[in-house]
Amino acid sequence: MDFNLLISTLIGGGLALLAFLKMSNVLQVNRKANFFFGLFCLLWSSFWLDNMVDRSFLDRNYGFSFALKVAQFLTGVVFLMSIRFYANPRLKLSLRDLLMLLVPIVFVGFLMFRKTSDDCDLFYTIFSQSHSFVYIVLSYLTIKRHGKNIEQFASEVESIDLRWIKYIIYSLAISLIVVLTYKILKMRQPLNVYINLHMLTVVYFVAFYGVRQKEIFPRGLPISDALATSSGNELSRKTKLMEDDELLSVKKQLIRKVESESLYLDCELNLVKLAEIMQLSTHQLSYVINNGTGENFFNFINRFRVKKAETLLTDANFDQLTIVTIGFESGFNSKTAFNTAFKKITGFTPTEFRKSNEFAKQNTVLN
Repeated sequence: MDFNLLISTLIGGGLALLAFLKMSNVLQVNRKANFFFGLFCLLWSSFWLDNMVDRSFLDRNYGFSFALKVAQFLTGVVFLMSIRFYANPRLKLSLRDLLMLLVPIVFVGFLMFRKTSDDCDLFYTIFSQSHSFVYIVLSYLTIKRHGKNIEQFASEVESIDLRWIKYIIYSLAISLIVVLTYKILKMRQPLNVYINLHMLTVVYFVAFYGVRQKEIFPRGLPISDALATSSGNELSRKTKLMEDDELLSVKKQLIRKVESESLYLDCELNLVKLAEIMQLSTHQLSYVINNGTGENFFNFINRFRVKKAETLLTDANFDQLTIVTIGFESGFNSKTAFNTAFKKITGFTPTEFRKSNEFAKQNTVLN
């Protein structure tokens, strides 16, 4: 029994199954993104046909080999498309997007020569893998940029969980480097059992996070409002929406409203909800926060939550409360979100802050 062939079959079959699940959109979220992600998995599985199909068969049937190489070359492009639709479910493709097909067309032109030398195979490998790596980097930049946009209209981002996409990108980047290095050194030889075991782990890692995905946009925030808000923030940075005196006045009203009514305690508070309370448009409120406080919406709201947490952590009446409970009482929806925001603003973790306060109290008593 060929153990390496068995692993290759598990990888190819696993990716084909994942492709079916994503393209059928069993979770009923991110329909277009899931379709392209499923297509990406299907194209990705074609890399293991090299191991599963006899090499002499590929040499005799150039048409099959040609289609296989074209499918492999398009893998990075399709992956980027899926990421773009995850970041913007209402993305409309334009003629400019056809430029992504320019390099694949050039690649097809090279394949038409039908050369089969080792030098040509090495060229195909480097060209194809480098092309895919470029699109993996572009996918990472797309998600990173979207993550920053999210903080412009959401007060909590943990439920969005962009990490699963980032994990997939990291895994793909590492795997691509490993495979490219192996192919350069081993030329026409198929991937060995150790490389395939690594790839099998990566594939099931991708499947685990891909199937568990959530909507990228915050809960309670309609996609249309989110996209309008995100584009509005770009506009508000460049356009003066109100005079300085009015900006200062609205800023004071905003701070007073958030503090007096403890609006920050709503862990799902977002820019749209707060704009309705303030009777402003999302663009106007975003302008006030960005230009009046110098912060984005996420940091602006979390400062109130951290201030509330500081009060609870220093008040002896709340010493019986755990750190997690104080986080929830302050408007955070998880311990991780609480610790991250608290340390970012104060420079201490909540535990460190509480201990330093207790130490200060003891010194005061002793003195």
